[in-house]
Amino acid sequence: MNRLLEQIKKRRKQLGLKQADMMLRVGISRQQYQHMESKGNPRLDTLELVAKGLNSELLLVPKDKVLA
Repeated sequence: MNRLLEQIKKRRKQLGLKQADMMLRVGISRQQYQHMESKGNPRLDTLELVAKGLNSELLLVPKDKVLA
């Protein structure tokens, strides 16, 4: 989970967004978003909203293909 949350944070920063900006893009408060990004265990529907807000998609990648 930590790797996924790190990727979310990295993508947000690539887009030049602050955690507070995600409130408008995702519909959750800054505090909720901050908790999710730092140590949360988000539900799948929340991850889908965050991915959409970051102009991204959630993908399942087999472990043997991750480094490829």
